[in-house]
Amino acid sequence: YHFSLIASNVERENRGRVFAFGYGAGSVLAFLITLLPDGINHFYLSVFLFIPLSILNIFLIVRNDPLNEIKTDNQSKDFRKNLVLLIFLVIAMSFLSDCVIDLITIKNYNVEWLFFNSRLYYSLGLIIAGIVYDKYKEIFDYITLSSFVFYLISLILVDQNVSSDIVIGVCYFLIGFFVVFRTVSFMNLIDTNKNNNYLSAYGLMFARIGEVVLAVTESYLLNDFVLLIIIESAILVIILCIYIYLYIKNKYINEDDKLKELSLKYKLSFTEEKVLDLLVKDSTRQEIADKLFLSINTIKVHVRNIYKKTNMNKQELKEYYHLRAK
Repeated sequence: YHFSLIASNVERENRGRVFAFGYGAGSVLAFLITLLPDGINHFYLSVFLFIPLSILNIFLIVRNDPLNEIKTDNQSKDFRKNLVLLIFLVIAMSFLSDCVIDLITIKNYNVEWLFFNSRLYYSLGLIIAGIVYDKYKEIFDYITLSSFVFYLISLILVDQNVSSDIVIGVCYFLIGFFVVFRTVSFMNLIDTNKNNNYLSAYGLMFARIGEVVLAVTESYLLNDFVLLIIIESAILVIILCIYIYLYIKNKYINEDDKLKELSLKYKLSFTEEKVLDLLVKDSTRQEIADKLFLSINTIKVHVRNIYKKTNMNKQELKEYYHLRAK
């Protein structure tokens, strides 16, 4: 539910950073808890650390009540197709990346070093991935795809006993890009259908399913390196095909959606995009505020920002939007 709150309350262009910094901090905190003396009960400490997050959840629910936006509209075929493809993609990515990490762990003799540095590189990767996702989406896509190619190369390096601290660090660093992708992609998917807020946590859930599939088959794969490389190569091809298909499809949809096109052209925020959509449909500022559960002053600020970014007034925006939408 915390993922759903992030998806509902954080604008799309900030979700990567919000999620990455929170998840990265949690990763470091999890490591720090293990350093505490044995006399301290780690379980009870974790419960008390969880209380602030619970309070934050309650605050966001009371403040915005995002689940009130849930409607009974049926899912479109396009939405279901994208969901299924995204699920397969996350499971495949999880299987490939975790197989490499597990193999590195088995072959690495310094477990203490590995545990400490994995948290460090992983957290750093999360933070950088979150920033890149929000600011430079295409670069993020290139790095994410390249990371899975690197995982396959790492398998060969590990098997040849030429793995170094740098290779291990890069692997854990790149995991951060996969984690941001798997989570924020599902968050963004529900923007097209607010009836499915719960799906925002599916990225994490299906990544865990990929880990389970690996756990069941790992003993067979690790004993046959040739079979492992063949399977991992096939999975990599599947990942590349699905990822590229979704990328092209999403780009095509954005170009066909004139509101989205205008939003991308003038770099409007997610909220500004929603305000613009209502504004060109002649909704009053009070009506917009009521529909978006925002104050009238906040709406005025967003409208002013829209006019400033587009260098157009309301009438010009209506003419541009409706002309391009025909």
